[in-house]
Amino acid sequence: MVYIPLFIDASSLKVLVVGGGMVGSRRARSFLSAGAMVTVVAKEFSEELLKNKAINTIEADIEEGGEIEKLIEQNDLIVIATDNKKINDKVYEMAKLKGKLINNATDASKGNVIFPFRLKVLDNIEVAVTSFGASGIAARRVAERIKDTIDKDKELEALYESMKEFKKYLKDNINNAKLRYKLYFIVENDKEYESYIRMGDKDSALRRAIQIAKKFV
Repeated sequence: MVYIPLFIDASSLKVLVVGGGMVGSRRARSFLSAGAMVTVVAKEFSEELLKNKAINTIEADIEEGGEIEKLIEQNDLIVIATDNKKINDKVYEMAKLKGKLINNATDASKGNVIFPFRLKVLDNIEVAVTSFGASGIAARRVAERIKDTIDKDKELEALYESMKEFKKYLKDNINNAKLRYKLYFIVENDKEYESYIRMGDKDSALRRAIQIAKKFV
């Protein structure tokens, strides 16, 4: 199976979490914080789920099938998070037949959506790391190592800040999208711009970038 990494706006998604334990609670909380409409179906629920009035909880015997099939039909993304392999496999097959997005927290190979470890770095850059179910601990450690490295890198911070402002300048002053695209790489490969980046001098880097762009305005 080949995956394409995507960042998706979850605010319009209806998410069904099957399983009310620790894992199901974490996934429900994550999707809820992203603005999704979250329903959890289970025989029992964690205290966290019962206290959170924004999450719709439905007590049902999943093994019976009727209720769960109806709920799968009504939702966009199905999270499988019970400790019962038979139930998990049954839910997976139902969701697969209905063409749903499936995040299987118990067996990544029986699903089509991976829930990665996410960490915010710099001002508005996120990294997401997954081991495709092989080792969550290793994936988390990799994400933390990436963040630690980037947080200490003044060059990357200067590059990000100067390019962020440079992009705004180009959009305000140059209507030609092809030229804007070309200018990003002209500036990136400019030796003077690069020298400011290496020093972590984002203000001088931005001034140099604008100086280059003005030749094309």
